[in-house]
Amino acid sequence: MVVFAAAPTPGAWEPNCVHDGVATLQGLGCLIRNILAAAWPLLGLAFAAMVIWAGFQFILAGGEKEGLTKARKTLTYALMGLFMAAAAWLVLVFLEQLTGFSLTTFQIGSW
Repeated sequence: MVVFAAAPTPGAWEPNCVHDGVATLQGLGCLIRNILAAAWPLLGLAFAAMVIWAGFQFILAGGEKEGLTKARKTLTYALMGLFMAAAAWLVLVFLEQLTGFSLTTFQIGSW
């Protein structure tokens, strides 16, 4: 059974990100994690927007060869972008399993 917890508040992942209201060096790792956490939903939104745009281009092409080619390219680029992002993540996970180093957890220093 999978249990989903509520998203933690910023700074809850790393108590060392901010010390007495001042950012620490570990805060850079927190910043990278937060950016990557937001990147996946944004990637999905961009993919959906490109697919919808390609659909409009197909509809508005009206059978013109140039318009249809443009729509196909838009759809192809959307699929390629999604595939490349997923492949990059899978490569990181594969290398993490192969080497034992944590590549998908971004942390600066161990102090």
